[in-house]
Amino acid sequence: MGSVGETVNKAEYPNHVWSYDFVEYRTERGGKLRMLAIIDEYTRECLAIRVAPSIPAIGGNRDSGVVVPDAWGAEAHPQR
Repeated sequence: MGSVGETVNKAEYPNHVWSYDFVEYRTERGGKLRMLAIIDEYTRECLAIRVAPSIPAIGGNRDSGVVVPDAWGAEAHPQR
């Protein structure tokens, strides 16, 4: 549930609303492994995933609250 005054977009068709999520795991040797996944909310398809020992703060392009990191060289955005 969104905060008061926050607009929550419900996906009505593919590529309409994207979301992103960070996941972090520890390896058997104790190292850190982080993943950043971008998901199409309508199809539940994983559009992109970045896996690295460290993923710094997102400094990518922002469009309607969706982030596409510059590190992927992507110019993709959800449809409006």
